[in-house]
Amino acid sequence: MALTVGYANAPLAVPLTAPAIDATSERFIHRVINRF
Repeated sequence: MALTVGYANAPLAVPLTAPAIDATSERFIHRVINRF
């Protein structure tokens, strides 16, 4: 059961994690730009 649920949620996990990665990368870029 756990494996089937994991595979079913896999397509949903990618779109949910992508914005989180973009947000963290944007924060990192802003920190680097602010230093200069």
